[in-house]
Amino acid sequence: MEDYYNKNKVKSRSWSPVESKLLQTAIATHGKDWKLISENYFKNSRSPQVICKKWHDIYRKNENISMDEYLIKRYTKWTLEELRSLHQAVIKHGKDWNYISFNSGRTPKVLARKWSLISNNKIDIWKEDKIEKKKPRTYRKWTHSEIEMLENAVKLHGKEWKLISQKYFNNIRTPSVLSNKWAYISRDKTDYYNTWTQVEDQILRENVEKFGSKWSQICQFLENRTPAQVCLRWYYINRSKRGFWTDQENSKLLSLVEKYGHRWTYISEVMGRPTNGIHSHYQFLISKVWSKEEKKKLFEAIQKYGYDWDKIMKIFPDRSLIEIKSVHKWNPSTNPYVNLGSWSEEERNKMKQAFAIHGRKWKNVAKEVGTRTNVQCRYFYDYQVKKSDRIEKLKKKHSKVIKE
Repeated sequence: MEDYYNKNKVKSRSWSPVESKLLQTAIATHGKDWKLISENYFKNSRSPQVICKKWHDIYRKNENISMDEYLIKRYTKWTLEELRSLHQAVIKHGKDWNYISFNSGRTPKVLARKWSLISNNKIDIWKEDKIEKKKPRTYRKWTHSEIEMLENAVKLHGKEWKLISQKYFNNIRTPSVLSNKWAYISRDKTDYYNTWTQVEDQILRENVEKFGSKWSQICQFLENRTPAQVCLRWYYINRSKRGFWTDQENSKLLSLVEKYGHRWTYISEVMGRPTNGIHSHYQFLISKVWSKEEKKKLFEAIQKYGYDWDKIMKIFPDRSLIEIKSVHKWNPSTNPYVNLGSWSEEERNKMKQAFAIHGRKWKNVAKEVGTRTNVQCRYFYDYQVKKSDRIEKLKKKHSKVIKE
């Protein structure tokens, strides 16, 4: 048996310069037909898989690019120059995708799909190179009347979103927007406050191994969980690093974004952190510090326009909607509908009653109080209620010591 294994043991041989040149000439004539090249040029001494791997190594060395950049080249968007060069290559060589992929860096399947779109006139490759500015996204807040209209329409017509969009909303609200809003309204709101148990995490891990990233199927095994929650929970569990960011990590994040753009899934794999946390931290690093004048402007804008974010964004052209909302959330001084300063006795009593009912669900507590935000309620509990409880405990201990 040992002699048999020794005879059939495959030894890894280094490639000679003659073999690498022979491989280049073979690919120039036959394309990426690895079986044919293995039989005719190497007489099956090199397997098709080994030849394919060697060719990718040669290609990357000639182009002086790393493996990451090679993968990005394959999956990046097509430029007009690439599309026009593809058109010229098809005129010269026909639909020999293996030969065309030799110089393009795209796979034959991708080239064939892209050519089908060009030939059916679905892509205009001769248009002028104009820098098209993206239209600013319009944000329209849902009113109570629109929500009531949506509920009544679903009772009558069910989930026929196209009909509801045309008949009730005059196509102002698209079918996808209506379906997302209905899913948000009809969900069980208590599930957003329920913490994930170890059993749920184990079920999530087992189902991800079976179904992959099909979150809608995995939701069937978890009660009161939406696909978005399941997706965020998986990325939170899957990444080990959390918490405080060091200076080295900040510099690394900025360099990765400069190199790879907004590829948050790839950057999260490199950094070992959740994608959501990386995106929010990057926005924090980029954002400028808000001045007192800007906060006053935001206060006056909300006082004038309410929460009409389209009009407010025109006042702050250099700020994104995420920045404006985060500042409004964490700075009560920008909110004209709440009180500032010390809490009154009525507010304290309302806070105690709401906390006894809802616990640490600060949104519900803030609704019960009425004149304070959820952030104010949270800080009041952390700095006032906890301190008073500690003082009472210390007094009880001190009184016991004096009696003894």
